[in-house]
Amino acid sequence: MGNNIEIEYNRSRIDYLLALYNMSEDGLLSMLNEGMKNPYTKKNISGRTIKESILKKIGKIFNKDIYFFIDFSELKINSASSIFFRKNNFATQPNMEARRIVCHYEDLKNTISAYCKLGKFQFQRKLKKYTTNDSAKEIAFFYHDILFTNKRNKAKEMLKILIDNLAEANVYVFEYIEHPNKKEKSNIDGFFLRPNIIVLKRQQKAFNREIFTLAHEFGHYLLDYEDMDELDDDPLTNNHHNNSQEKWCNEFAFHFIAGKEISSSLDNIHVDTNNDYEEVIENIAKTIHLSQSAIYTHLYLNQKMTFNVYNVIKLRLNEELSDREAIRSAERPKSFSQPKPIQSNLFIKTMQLAYYKGVVGDMEFCSKLHIESNQMDKYLE
Repeated sequence: MGNNIEIEYNRSRIDYLLALYNMSEDGLLSMLNEGMKNPYTKKNISGRTIKESILKKIGKIFNKDIYFFIDFSELKINSASSIFFRKNNFATQPNMEARRIVCHYEDLKNTISAYCKLGKFQFQRKLKKYTTNDSAKEIAFFYHDILFTNKRNKAKEMLKILIDNLAEANVYVFEYIEHPNKKEKSNIDGFFLRPNIIVLKRQQKAFNREIFTLAHEFGHYLLDYEDMDELDDDPLTNNHHNNSQEKWCNEFAFHFIAGKEISSSLDNIHVDTNNDYEEVIENIAKTIHLSQSAIYTHLYLNQKMTFNVYNVIKLRLNEELSDREAIRSAERPKSFSQPKPIQSNLFIKTMQLAYYKGVVGDMEFCSKLHIESNQMDKYLE
């Protein structure tokens, strides 16, 4: 078929996507007309038929293939359909790319749920739900002792251990990876989708930050409170500290990573101009998967240091970080090798069960796990 052929399509599918992405028809036209000498009008996207070339461009904007638009089954705009219909406001308002990513994992969540129903195996949360009235610190210590095994591993190894341990608790954790040269990047580090899906942005150069994001989103899971976050430990730029759920999740994440012993030692620290705790904090940061910046922010928020002292230290740490990143950037190879996301054992197990039950075939099994067909035996052992 030529790209200019007129085809019948389901216009309500475009309306559904506009609602999902909180976009107006004019906004869609603006994106379609970028770089166009002869711009499209509303007439071009509102008839009973549409040019295939336009439909493909719309599909590219929303990460949908053409078959999505020629499907005439109904898509309902309600709270069951998407987090974007359940909530209007988020801890971080997602940009267009972030919305694409969230929608992708919502589709995956629905697919997993369907596999589980067809294969007659379980897809639900196991762990207890809490509220912000419960002690974030005590709950963090409880789960630290259960999930934070082999604490002295390197950050990436620790992240894999946590993902595996959460899999045992029936929590799916997925990573998404953005190419560094990508023009439009998502503005969120992670999010939680009910009942038991956590999604993280791969932080290839800062796995400790990704661990903190995982801990924070695990806090959302424990509260059963859906949200999406761009995590920033600076209280001057991060309004999360004024939101009860975000404040709870940040406190939980810090103590979950630090554990009771380190947390107790930090409770006894008071930093001022008359004492020097820099070496102490530096050594603590080396023993746990928290940055010095995160530790100092915790001390400041818990009134263990004044703003002036905190600000001087924070500026110094930021300068040191910029210097290290400049050195790494200069040493980094010109070519980029795309890293592979950490696979959740729970998702692998789900795909295995779906395959053995005949719910999925070879092609779908490989597609969902992002593997070649000659690797199947390895994943079916």
